[in-house]
Amino acid sequence: MKVEVVTEGKEVRCTFDELIDDELDSKGNFSVWRLSKFFMDARLAWILNSENIKLVFRTECSFFVRSQKITVYPAFYSKIRHSISAVCTARVIQVGKTSLVMVFDLQMKSTGEMISTCLLHYVCVSIKTRRSMPLPLNYIHDHADLTKIPRPTIVSEFPGFPTNPRNLFNYPIVVVSSDIDNNGHTNHSRYIEYCMVCADFAARERVYSIIRKDVTEYQVRDISLTYLGESLLNDKLLVTSWEDNRNPHIVYFVIHKDKRLIFWCSINFNISKLQSRI
Repeated sequence: MKVEVVTEGKEVRCTFDELIDDELDSKGNFSVWRLSKFFMDARLAWILNSENIKLVFRTECSFFVRSQKITVYPAFYSKIRHSISAVCTARVIQVGKTSLVMVFDLQMKSTGEMISTCLLHYVCVSIKTRRSMPLPLNYIHDHADLTKIPRPTIVSEFPGFPTNPRNLFNYPIVVVSSDIDNNGHTNHSRYIEYCMVCADFAARERVYSIIRKDVTEYQVRDISLTYLGESLLNDKLLVTSWEDNRNPHIVYFVIHKDKRLIFWCSINFNISKLQSRI
């Protein structure tokens, strides 16, 4: 897949020339967790085309996703084909001392129809100390107008485990080499994949009241994610899932590493089933 990058003012626009068909799920639809990888490519393009950021990237600091919300539009399920080009526009909407908030809009190149939007909280982290560090002063100065804006709420607080869950499903995962990113950690998009795999097994075990059997038969409306820790190669993780007691369209997931919570998310499903393209 070729990516063309164009910078227009403070926006970075990435054009993906094709969507690869080996990423389709069993129903012939594009896997929803792959959206996160497209946004990751757009984030890297933004870093490498932001003058004051790229000077320190991977020498003094790196950037880690703290939280994100991915909204999925109907075109993702009805219009995406492996031969369709897509355009992703990245822009910063808020700047703090050590972090910033970005919006990514993924659209069809031919029509401009929205495919997905990602709202993301990005944290600058020192390579030496592994702790958050200030953004470059020149970058903050160039975006002084965005430092006056309060940081928007991307993901609500973790709701906690239900006191009397209707059903609770556990699924163990071992991190393999193909899950690892350039920083030596589990790629953040893999956590979404882990949750979708867990949901598929849970649905087949009739854990959820409405979602049954093959979870890929259902559209995803949005995914809210918070990253609280990291995992590495060969780590043993435990994914736990349950549905919201008041709204069965919403399914929660948490991931523990050595009994420590490192990730949680909620997936809002559209219960209407998809048509297979195969």
